[in-house]
Amino acid sequence: MSLHIPPEYMPTKSPTTPIEILQIRSQIIYHLWTHWNRILLLKQINYYNLGALLNVEYTEKIKNWIDGNYTWNELILTLIQDLESSLIKHYFVFTLHPSAQFGLPDNNRTVVPSNREEAVSSPELLTKDMIIIDHGTLSEYRPDKKKITINHQIMDSSIKIKDNFVFIEKRSNNSHSLMDETITFMEHFVNTMTLYLKSKYDFKLISATDQYGRKIPHMAMKEFLQVTWYDLDQTKEKIKQSLNTVELIYEDKTLLKSLEYYNHAKYLEEINNDLSFYEREKRRFLIADVIMNLYKSVTIIIGDPSTDSKVYQSKYKKYGITYKYWNTQIKQLVKIRNSNDIAHYDISNEKLNELIIILPTIYEIAIFVINHYLEYLTDKRTKKVSEQ
Repeated sequence: MSLHIPPEYMPTKSPTTPIEILQIRSQIIYHLWTHWNRILLLKQINYYNLGALLNVEYTEKIKNWIDGNYTWNELILTLIQDLESSLIKHYFVFTLHPSAQFGLPDNNRTVVPSNREEAVSSPELLTKDMIIIDHGTLSEYRPDKKKITINHQIMDSSIKIKDNFVFIEKRSNNSHSLMDETITFMEHFVNTMTLYLKSKYDFKLISATDQYGRKIPHMAMKEFLQVTWYDLDQTKEKIKQSLNTVELIYEDKTLLKSLEYYNHAKYLEEINNDLSFYEREKRRFLIADVIMNLYKSVTIIIGDPSTDSKVYQSKYKKYGITYKYWNTQIKQLVKIRNSNDIAHYDISNEKLNELIIILPTIYEIAIFVINHYLEYLTDKRTKKVSEQ
């Protein structure tokens, strides 16, 4: 079943105001729906979807029809082509950050044009009370007439930039793959901006819809509940254990470095956990660095196969680690670290998901090795004291 051109809609009066034009558009939507609803529903296009298409794409075309610049047939044939096309238009809206170089507010930063002749002064404080008694230089945001506006075509995408907003339009028959492509484009875009503007730029996804007003599904992860289960007795015991271990750190630089690598891995993981789903490039680098640091926390103790394979293949025995564990767990960690994905920060999205799943296991390996090394140092210290 295909769409046909319905009888021309005839307004009861010629619209003269913007509100009357909007009313005519609403009436046209209802007129078309009464003739096309069965076919459109088979195409999974409902009344709201039809309205969204006409509201976004056809406001100006309807105005041209009202003014006599379009015939009814020309207007409807264009609409039919959109409705029957397998390539649907999609709209993405992003914001670029930081916003200061656009002449816009940027948190508490003072923003002034580069051609400002007067010196910039900081707020003045009444020292004894730490109260601001002079605001210093106030921000001078960009005037309306100097707002950055750029229109650009690249790779079948229409790009429009207004201030720090990026609007991207592109047709596709697959919303999910297009979402992925668009996120990749924005990653590349902010990387080049970082190079040329000499400031680290990021982006945020604000909106993603198709021509029918339907939201493009994406993993908008948001934590609604964070729970910490505590055991005061266990916490107290672990604090005592930590205090005893501090003394060993002063005596052994290997332990110090291993713990520094381990803690830096945890720090990077926390940063990764706070990222949005679309900040994939940062995730790839952070997860790679987490694994690299966990690898270093282990190999600084048992030896690094890339520098001394003989030490790596034997030293673990010294710390009470079995061959079975070394062969099944530690060697697997080395294999993961030496893969091209990690060593060259070239992690695919699929591989990234796999690494996130096995990350707890890698942490367990690091903890296992560090604990065995701690036992070794404790025993060594005890023997030394007993011999004195």
